[in-house]
Amino acid sequence: MLSHGSGVCSHETVFAGYKCFSEILCVDFSEKLLAVGEKTASLKGLSNMKFQVFEVNTITIQKNYYDIVLFHSSLHPFKNVGKLLEKVFSGMQENGLLNYK
Repeated sequence: MLSHGSGVCSHETVFAGYKCFSEILCVDFSEKLLAVGEKTASLKGLSNMKFQVFEVNTITIQKNYYDIVLFHSSLHPFKNVGKLLEKVFSGMQENGLLNYK
């Protein structure tokens, strides 16, 4: 799973507790927020989580890799949503799921 704008990764740490999530990449522009998420994951013994600070216009997403992409209350502040979603869709597997709320 790829989670954009994951902040402190509160939702992602819940998902990471399920065996069906082999890898969760949390990305955010805030190093401080991701550090909180990383500490929480460490305390919970979640080894399937990764954390990456990114700038939305320069992020590189591996093609056809993710089966789930999550934007939890994080899509609305982006200025060029269309360009970001193009990158996201290219990184999703054919039957992938995009979730935004």
